[in-house]
Amino acid sequence: MDSGSTSTNCNDRDNVMAVCPECFTQEKQFFASKCSECNSVVPFWTQCWVQALWSTVYVGSIIGAIYFIFWCFFG
Repeated sequence: MDSGSTSTNCNDRDNVMAVCPECFTQEKQFFASKCSECNSVVPFWTQCWVQALWSTVYVGSIIGAIYFIFWCFFG
């Protein structure tokens, strides 16, 4: 029985990755004030705004692509 694979880590929130608004890499930790790739300081509210915008565009593009494929075949 492998009990280690289902256990949770108390530091899971430290590993939440986000988009850096300066260099657009996804290696920045969400709660970190400085990007580890470009060393630019990112304020928390700017990080929230950029992450919400990035997620909206990402999900919107997937929904738009699915809509376009259905429109091409069934429209």
